[in-house]
Amino acid sequence: MRAERIYALSISMSLLSLSLVLVAPRSFAPPSGASPPRVLREVPVARILVGSGPDRISDVGCDDCGDICGGAPFLGPDGTVYFIDFAHNNLKALPASGAGRIRVVPGPPLQAQNDQPTDGTVGEDGTIYLLADRTTHQNRYRVYYRRPSDTTWQEAESLDDSDIGWTEIGGKRVPAGGTTRIGVNSGGQVEVYGLDRRKSPAIVVGDRRGPLRAAARTRLAPGALLRRGLVVRTSGSATAIGPSSQAPRIETPGAFLGTDSQDNIYLRAPGRESGVDILQRYDPSGRLLASGTVPARPTQALVEGKGAFQVSASGDVYQFRLTTRGLEVTRWTTEATP
Repeated sequence: MRAERIYALSISMSLLSLSLVLVAPRSFAPPSGASPPRVLREVPVARILVGSGPDRISDVGCDDCGDICGGAPFLGPDGTVYFIDFAHNNLKALPASGAGRIRVVPGPPLQAQNDQPTDGTVGEDGTIYLLADRTTHQNRYRVYYRRPSDTTWQEAESLDDSDIGWTEIGGKRVPAGGTTRIGVNSGGQVEVYGLDRRKSPAIVVGDRRGPLRAAARTRLAPGALLRRGLVVRTSGSATAIGPSSQAPRIETPGAFLGTDSQDNIYLRAPGRESGVDILQRYDPSGRLLASGTVPARPTQALVEGKGAFQVSASGDVYQFRLTTRGLEVTRWTTEATP
């Protein structure tokens, strides 16, 4: 599940919608003597059940969501799984191993419904950041943060931007709700940015030491690069990755998910059957390293924030599903499992 113009994404996933290029699928033959692609296998991590307790997911007051309320998961740099529970207004933290108790942190005080955070990230200093998009024309974005030593949530100075999170309807520019995210880039900066990085800049709201005051915030230009100078170009469900001045190294009908700490590239491509996905791991040269087939499964509510598939720094792809039973967390890995 990092996310900037130099994106070695470990916690920001499908966030790099860049230069518009439509590509046809292309396969890559492995170099002579290279190992065949490995298999990504699914391993259960944890389940948060529906219930009234703070360590459960509420199914009360969710008329717009069916039988279960939604929420937004995100990954910490150490593999901790976080889940923003909308109805309970709390943050649940699951150990990376999936074993042990769920840690529950009460959410920030909300003055209105649109103060609800819908995305989050964790800085390198351990500070947890939550982003709320109020879809208003003034004081639109609220960033809540909680340092490791804090006992309550703090609210950063308000953030407005004339470019991030807007669309045009009937000739008028209006806020586009659900199009803004918060993540950590490869320089350790915490950014607020729009989903479409072809057009959206990024606002740096924190660094390796913690949150920044408004006067210290910086603005990054639109466009995004991976490390090693690779550019991601997407259009719809097609993705091309390669040096900006050369032919793409990877061309696929899949959607870009992110990269791991080794700069391997992760994509989600459609399977032949409806609802089936193919997860793919490529190295920076475009060689397919691993793949796995994700079966079609029913879900009950939309996974908000960075989405249902997020890449960890270690190279596992976490999958999040909201069902009638609760939140199901699994990871797709090439590690040997018992």
